[in-house]
Amino acid sequence: VIDDNEAPAFELPSFDGGAVLRSDGIFPVHDRTFLVFWRSSCSHCVESLAACERFHRRYGGESVAVVGIHADEEDRLAARGAAESSGATFPQAHDAGGMTTARYGVPYETFAVYLVGRDSRVIDARIDPRGDIDAAMEAMLAAPEAAATPAAGGTASPGDTTRTKGIAAFS
Repeated sequence: VIDDNEAPAFELPSFDGGAVLRSDGIFPVHDRTFLVFWRSSCSHCVESLAACERFHRRYGGESVAVVGIHADEEDRLAARGAAESSGATFPQAHDAGGMTTARYGVPYETFAVYLVGRDSRVIDARIDPRGDIDAAMEAMLAAPEAAATPAAGGTASPGDTTRTKGIAAFS
């Protein structure tokens, strides 16, 4: 993540092959956008998509968006199959080569959820959360933006389901 917790811009093909998902077409039109980074080769990632879908069904709409970003080299059809098998219906983008995923600082083979505001600033992030993923997303959504904006200097470790501090440290 770049300076001042600005979310890196992206333009990625969707799983359906027709649309391109662009950060500048997503962030400004939703109060909050959850970016769900996953890999089909990561069983925890695929299993976690079901919890993200539950959250999406409860909160997804005009003010809250959920977008999956798949970062395997695997082709879109195979990745789409993994997403569909988990029940995920929220939009999915294919990050072939993992460049966008790397720019967000997501470690290889790791599930991560980032919350981005309308102003394209990262509000919160959970790197490799375990347990109740949709509850973690609810907690991220409920946190006031001022309190959720990470302070400089901290880091998160895998399995940490607490608010990530110092997101800029992942750049």
